[in-house]
Amino acid sequence: MTRREKIIEVITNLNYTYKNLEYRPIGRANEMCGPSGGWSVELYKNGEYVDIAVGYNYQELIEYIERISDGHI
Repeated sequence: MTRREKIIEVITNLNYTYKNLEYRPIGRANEMCGPSGGWSVELYKNGEYVDIAVGYNYQELIEYIERISDGHI
């Protein structure tokens, strides 16, 4: 199972739908901005926008999605 497939599995198991699941290579950003890139996905529940989840690696993204689901974000 690919990382993308694992992320989609977590999203669907939490009863979310998604748009724009993408990965961009980690790179340099402007001064004081930290690195650029990583995973991002728009989350929807019952057709309504919830949040954009982000993470530098797929595990970080999955943890972010789970925190949104638990109401911690």
